[in-house]
Amino acid sequence: MFPKMIKIRQEFLDDALENVPQTVKHELERAQISRVMKEGDDVGITVGSRGITDLSQILKVIVDGILKMKAKPFFIPAMGSHGGAEASSQARIVREMVGKDLSHLPIIATMDVEKIGNASGMPVYFSSDALKLDKIIVVNRVKPHTDFRGAIGSGLLKMLVIGLGKYRGAEACHVAARKLGLERVTKQSW
Repeated sequence: MFPKMIKIRQEFLDDALENVPQTVKHELERAQISRVMKEGDDVGITVGSRGITDLSQILKVIVDGILKMKAKPFFIPAMGSHGGAEASSQARIVREMVGKDLSHLPIIATMDVEKIGNASGMPVYFSSDALKLDKIIVVNRVKPHTDFRGAIGSGLLKMLVIGLGKYRGAEACHVAARKLGLERVTKQSW
């Protein structure tokens, strides 16, 4: 005998942004980045390996804002070990993700890191290239992680700790996260 079937109705939130470029521009103005940006600053813009809807539009608004302030934008892969943990593969992925309109901008892609500290008994690594920049704008989506549970999933801190930690940082963080949890490791690393 089959169990009794119950009819249900599912409603999906319709909270998608109507005008992504305008929203990004508004948020940059609201954050008042012009107060910290100086003429001639080298500004790294992170690009991760996971797809973000309208990424090229988002990046275009950010690049235009940086250029308006007479600073110099660069793309920097924040992918941890993705792309086979090879700088050339990560640069290729970034070039594909940013689109034709932005493909002329320089990409700073190496796997070089510096140890900048320790957290929860693990070494914390950060991109040597990013450390040389005057400013970094972290671009990422914020969502639950597919493998770890907690209040911090895939977001800005993860992009800084794992993405800009390159292969060594991603490896150290993921090993520690299996023991201590991604949220704890990510928070304590930054």
